[in-house]
Amino acid sequence: TSGPVVFSPQDKERMNPMPYNFSAASAAIATPYHIQEAQQFQDGLNTLYETMKRGLEDDEEIAVFYETSKETVRVDRIKMACNSVLILAGEDMEGNRTAVAGHFKSMNLIYKKVKLGDKKQRTPIGFDTVTG
Repeated sequence: TSGPVVFSPQDKERMNPMPYNFSAASAAIATPYHIQEAQQFQDGLNTLYETMKRGLEDDEEIAVFYETSKETVRVDRIKMACNSVLILAGEDMEGNRTAVAGHFKSMNLIYKKVKLGDKKQRTPIGFDTVTG
């Protein structure tokens, strides 16, 4: 009769059918395409805004507008929500606080260099991402 078979550590390593740790903690998770698109859209808005700010005169600012056939909103807050919904907040032409929401692919924004006029202070435009 033969004795028990003894394997060296190298033999055990070669025979291990799953040499990798496939636990959820170590697995890479791919970012879904719609989230990538939304991030690229937001990056594009930020790039456009930063590019247009270059070379501003002291009496100029960048203004962002959203227009429909019935309404024009001067936007001071752009928020990406739910990875596809864009929320715009600002004032309409009568000075009323206004918010607009829609899928980011259907929203067209107008960026303009405008004169400050009497107010003498630039209106900041905020960019946010809502998560969760």
